Amino acid sequence: MTGSVRFGAFEFDPDRRELRKHGLRIRVPDQSLDILVALVEHPGQTVTRERIQSLLWPHGTVVGYEQSINTAVSNLREALGDPADAARFIERVPRQGYRFAAPVEPLRRAEPGASPPGARRPTLAVLAAAATTAAAAIAGWLWMRSAPALAERDVIVIADFENQTGEEVFNDALRQALLSQMGQSPYLSLLSEDRIRSALAMMGRASDGPLTRAVAREVCQRVGGKAVLAGSIGRLGSRYFVGLEAVGCAGGEELANEYTEAESKDRVLAALSLTVSKMRGRLGESLASIRKLSVPAEVTTPSLEALRAYSIALTERSKGNDAAPLLERAIQLDPEFAAAHFTLAHVHFRRGQELSAEEAIARAYALRGRASEREKLAIESAYHIITSGDFQQAIVAGTLAAQLYPHDAAARRSAFLPHGLAGEFDKALQIARREIELAPDDAISYFNLAVLLLSSGRTVEARAVLDKAGARSLSDELFPFARYIAAALEGDSAAMEREAEAARGKPYEHRILMLQVQVAGFFGQLAKARETARDASARNVSSGPAIAATVALTEAVFGLEQDAKARAKAALQLDRARRTAATTALTLALTNETVAAEAVLGDLLRRYPNDTLLNSIWSPAVRGVMALKRGDARGAVQAADAPRRSAWPAYSRGIAYLRLGLASEAAAEFRTIIEQKARLFTSTFVYGAAFAYPAAQVGLARALAMEGKVGASRKAYEEFLAGWSLADSGIPILVQARREYAALRVP
Repeated sequence: MTGSVRFGAFEFDPDRRELRKHGLRIRVPDQSLDILVALVEHPGQTVTRERIQSLLWPHGTVVGYEQSINTAVSNLREALGDPADAARFIERVPRQGYRFAAPVEPLRRAEPGASPPGARRPTLAVLAAAATTAAAAIAGWLWMRSAPALAERDVIVIADFENQTGEEVFNDALRQALLSQMGQSPYLSLLSEDRIRSALAMMGRASDGPLTRAVAREVCQRVGGKAVLAGSIGRLGSRYFVGLEAVGCAGGEELANEYTEAESKDRVLAALSLTVSKMRGRLGESLASIRKLSVPAEVTTPSLEALRAYSIALTERSKGNDAAPLLERAIQLDPEFAAAHFTLAHVHFRRGQELSAEEAIARAYALRGRASEREKLAIESAYHIITSGDFQQAIVAGTLAAQLYPHDAAARRSAFLPHGLAGEFDKALQIARREIELAPDDAISYFNLAVLLLSSGRTVEARAVLDKAGARSLSDELFPFARYIAAALEGDSAAMEREAEAARGKPYEHRILMLQVQVAGFFGQLAKARETARDASARNVSSGPAIAATVALTEAVFGLEQDAKARAKAALQLDRARRTAATTALTLALTNETVAAEAVLGDLLRRYPNDTLLNSIWSPAVRGVMALKRGDARGAVQAADAPRRSAWPAYSRGIAYLRLGLASEAAAEFRTIIEQKARLFTSTFVYGAAFAYPAAQVGLARALAMEGKVGASRKAYEEFLAGWSLADSGIPILVQARREYAALRVP
């Protein structure tokens, strides 16, 4: 055969034994080239296996020639990107051989450097993508024998995806798909978006500016990374060409490249998934790992438009803007987009929109089969925190994620929150400290550690942690919340006012308002707490009903029963979310509305039967108080027996022991509350636990007086009265405490 031929996007010169695609040469093993020559010489005709055998071994048969032919054909298919189950070129003829199924056109050899007559010059993006084909062809027969380009834990920076198709839908979408696909690898370590933004800021660049290959490489060098992974997409006619290239950060040398062709736009995500799987192997990940953890991008969402809306939403969220409308748009475009539902739940949760968060994460949980394993575990952990409330199940999912993806900051952190909420503070503290060591530019890790330190009353250390984050130009909307707690524990009213003013109108304001109510109630300033609740309601701040319910609980604990009843019932009419309902149930029990309290608690237990806090704090506390109101103090002690030593069950038991005349037992319960003063503002702040502290001080003083320990009792009263030196006058618990203190006579 003489003269070059063209088939599809390929050109083949049998004389020179050169196969090219878009002008770039593809290296093919010699025996595979021999088979190609025979096939294109007789397009549409069967070339028997006997004919192939004689071509490859003209001097006689070799042992195992059947397997050798299969290998040679497989290598040729790899070079042409022509899988056997979807062949476009090499068609197998059962029990006979093979035939070339595509049209073959003669091609006049062009002058050196000239383009063939009538041929279109491909764009730079296409050429760049096509340039990877040579490596892809070699990969089919040498890949498993080549040394990995990267070692485990080497950091990779994902650059912006180069889009030269002119089609806007690929903007943002493909980089997001690439991040998700590469993020499935437990072997590779991707630089987080937070760290990229931090590095850009330290480089004097806009944190949301373009991340070109050159900029990405500079970021990579700054953080001590090893490689930049850059994607590109080009188009030629109706076909699309997706390529990935990994280059070293230090020297810019090519480490690996991969290329895949998509027949149409709706096959681009599938092509990207295939390209990523190949690239993961080229970079060093095992085939077993890739096969186990490779959910294709088109399974997550087949909609490029939805993926683009999701990507833009993540960018807006990183800027502190409201991402909900864009996430809702992504869900509208693909209602089964699990990751979008999950992220929307996270947005609602941070905004204090409890029921909306529950609804979104429940939908994500139902769709978790359409998520990668990494996303699936994150969804499961969040579902059990936000919706089911089963912290042990959240710990299981979070721990598995941390084990499966030890190099991913978000996966490692997923075990932190359930440990903290479950009261396992030592374990949570260990996770938080380790996370800062492994991911020093992730802001949320600093917040997690700071709040844990605050829960132990270590305000100086907590402030140092926040200052360390500030020195690295890190910030998060939760930082003001932590600073407010620190100021409250230190009694720094000026600092509290500054944080409250700065939060006004911000998405996180509801957290500061809840803390304001907590602090005001802690110091007996009910007028201030009520004003804060009215302001939140008037401005329709999220969590407004929960804030009002918390004020109602304050009034109930301090003896203002009629006010408490009215406020609690009004809050429950507006919101039946867990925080509001649980707080209301205890308020109604304290104000002798036992039937209503039982109804609210029963509804909660039906909706959330496995909720850890509901079963270990609220149900025991409410049932204990209801027993007290029935005059059954012993039953109250039993009902309030909780697996967790938390404030409200301890308060219920303490009051019951006082009724029984068991002073030392009562004193022990009240001391349990007093000793965890700092923790009352952090781990259970949304449930008004801080109000149990002054009530416990009075309870302890009464228990000590009952024991005949007058001096110790007077000291307990004095500590309470000193803390309430600026309290509103006329509060029943304050009036009664003053009377009891005055009646004590030192022997």
